[in-house]
Amino acid sequence: MDYKSLKDFLAAIKRANLRGDHKVTLPMKEAIDIQNDIALLLLELKKRNTNVETTLDGGGFNEE
Repeated sequence: MDYKSLKDFLAAIKRANLRGDHKVTLPMKEAIDIQNDIALLLLELKKRNTNVETTLDGGGFNEE
């Protein structure tokens, strides 16, 4: 995936920060595109992490 909308948004935030602006406004369509990019990125991250086996507790339990 390319995540172009998200990359463009981050670039706009960086430019605004360099200018000293305190807010960034964008059209609703761009906001929805950014939201979709974030959702796709999270789904991709979830897919990648579900294949990895993790041990939640490596310690043992002793009965006394």
